[in-house]
Amino acid sequence: MRTTALELSGGKDSVACLYLMRDKLDDITVYWLNTGDPYPETVEVINECRKIIPHFVEVRSNVGNWKAIYGVPSDVVPVTGGNVHLPLVDGEIQVSDRYACCAHNIMTPLHWRVVEDGNTTIIRGQRLDEFHKSPLRSGDICDNIRFLFPIEEWSDEQVMDYLKEVGAPVHEAYLTGKYGADCLHCTGWWEHSNPELLMRHPVALKYVESVRGIVKGMVERRMNQI
Repeated sequence: MRTTALELSGGKDSVACLYLMRDKLDDITVYWLNTGDPYPETVEVINECRKIIPHFVEVRSNVGNWKAIYGVPSDVVPVTGGNVHLPLVDGEIQVSDRYACCAHNIMTPLHWRVVEDGNTTIIRGQRLDEFHKSPLRSGDICDNIRFLFPIEEWSDEQVMDYLKEVGAPVHEAYLTGKYGADCLHCTGWWEHSNPELLMRHPVALKYVESVRGIVKGMVERRMNQI
């Protein structure tokens, strides 16, 4: 029975981990979380990676349904009253915290599936020089799960050099900018935007710009009341 999981997002760091572990993949189950709204470029990377993965599990969530109930993700969340079932003001929309959206649609469903499958070791592409990272460090044990971060000490440049060296697929996000996104229609993570990548998907771009414009107006109206 395999008890080691590698969590693959399609981003450069998780792909680097996958290729580092490629000689051990017979003993590893690779998990990918599909929110139902991935970038096509992400799917391309995942499909290329699957060529070397003997044990692959696709975990699914439905971010579209979640947003319909809890609101679109945003970096700034204005008061709407939606959570206490008050009617929205005309022209406004329900808005949720970007971390809540990611937690409910990516982190939590992926983690619980990995745990439910009996894995006791989880491999991730976390690096120390990232701003957004868990407090865990490679080798730490939490809730009886051992976490391994094989590229913890690597820099961005080292990751990209390694991917090129081993001929691994590289997400288009890193060829057009520094950041990608898990969801094509994500309206949060403003500082991590990659407009050039999103411009390849004009319908999604129009949606994101429209939602962000509405949220900006909602925030400004409330700020003007202070």
